[in-house]
Amino acid sequence: MSKIKKIREENTLVKDDSDISVFDQFITHFLRGMSERMHETYSNSELEVFLKDRFAFFRKAVSRSGMVQVVPHKLPSDTHEESYFAGNVIIEIVSPDAPFIVVTVEALLRQLDLMIHRKIHPIMGVRLTAEKEILGVISPVDTSEKFVHLYLEIDADADIISLKHIENLIAGHMLAVQLVQNQRQNMLIRLESMEKEIDTVTVISSDTKEDWSKLCGWLKLDNFTLMGFITLVAQDSDSRNIIKTIDNSGLGILAKTFLSKFSKTLLNVVTARLSNRRHSKFPFALDLIRFTSPVLRFENLMMLSIRVPDKKLGMVEHVFLGLLRGSSLQVKNIETPLIHQKMDYIFKNRNMLVNSYDYNEVIRIFSATPKFELFRSSRKELIQVCDGLTSKGWDKATSLRQKDEEVNILLCVVRCEHRDVLRTVWCALCGVWCAVCCVLCAVWCYVCCWLVLIQVLLCEGPQTSRSFVLSILVFVLSFILFILFVNTPGTDAG
Repeated sequence: MSKIKKIREENTLVKDDSDISVFDQFITHFLRGMSERMHETYSNSELEVFLKDRFAFFRKAVSRSGMVQVVPHKLPSDTHEESYFAGNVIIEIVSPDAPFIVVTVEALLRQLDLMIHRKIHPIMGVRLTAEKEILGVISPVDTSEKFVHLYLEIDADADIISLKHIENLIAGHMLAVQLVQNQRQNMLIRLESMEKEIDTVTVISSDTKEDWSKLCGWLKLDNFTLMGFITLVAQDSDSRNIIKTIDNSGLGILAKTFLSKFSKTLLNVVTARLSNRRHSKFPFALDLIRFTSPVLRFENLMMLSIRVPDKKLGMVEHVFLGLLRGSSLQVKNIETPLIHQKMDYIFKNRNMLVNSYDYNEVIRIFSATPKFELFRSSRKELIQVCDGLTSKGWDKATSLRQKDEEVNILLCVVRCEHRDVLRTVWCALCGVWCAVCCVLCAVWCYVCCWLVLIQVLLCEGPQTSRSFVLSILVFVLSFILFILFVNTPGTDAG
């Protein structure tokens, strides 16, 4: 440690870094990324070996404009493995400085379920020759060429296949980070140009065009991490490929360099989404796609697609990919393009007064909802959500119950009317039946009377009296039956 202190003291007295050897310059700036507690875990000899190894990799990586290596951690021979709290695998990355390098690697290791034990990530400026040899390591400033040196110790399987797999994954993500950084300005220029391109669309109202133009301006103001851009054109339905890419239009993670090496499926996901909505009359869309971002947060990417007319190609689709930034969540929804339009629709449709209970309740619901969901959801979907969560929803439920009661009453009335008709028909049939029975009974009684009379006049002796009594009984029974049929309840119901 005495050597390190001596170098630091000399560095404070020397104004020009070129007066110190390149290795000593590297030591000075690399150690700024190490804490004192980490220094204490190394002996003087171990620290010297450690720094020499880091410098050798740094010089080699800078000559190649960046490099990734994942190797087993070889502990010094005099170190007790039980007392050395470090990982068994070293991940070392040297890359031109760009945002999201460290957070992207950390997100990847979390996804792989690998624990980081040590992390050093200094940023160093360099002076290079034409052959990219290091002339000096200096403090990073805006005008200098800067490199990030990320050193990690992790726990992982130390076999060659596993380490090579991790190395390839990191290399792919580092390429994505560099493409996003290097082509960011070009993508922002494309996004800014969309504000004028939208004015050429004629199938929507001027208010809608103005709102989407404002959205492009809002996304450009550090509310959206822009990661990719590409221009596509729709072919005839008979064509094998309905959506065709315009050559050399891809930028960022949609650049041909990244797609050909690491992610051939990304372009397929984008073209499939455009194919699904090619018959939609509305020319703009802001939605999620099922592809995880390779940079920053490993979440599904948001896709902004803008369909505008072109004199040579017909209708072209300009596609932007990225993620909403955390700062965009702090912007009020009522001040956010597109979202405020949907909120105004709900307020007017449900007659909500400003600062009323329902008005503030809708604002609270929107504040608790992720912005990307508010962007991608339609006005009708959002108003259904608000109806279900606000007092307006209870009013609607009450009116629905009242309508159900009215329908039930109407059904009861209809059933009663049908019952009365059936009763009338039944009574009429019973009346006809009783009338027929009465006629038959009357005929039967008339016949019985004549039989009794004939029996009395023609017969003599004891058989005559028996026959007479029998005839009287038949006549009485017939008369009783006649009376019963006449007094049947259904006969007077007609």
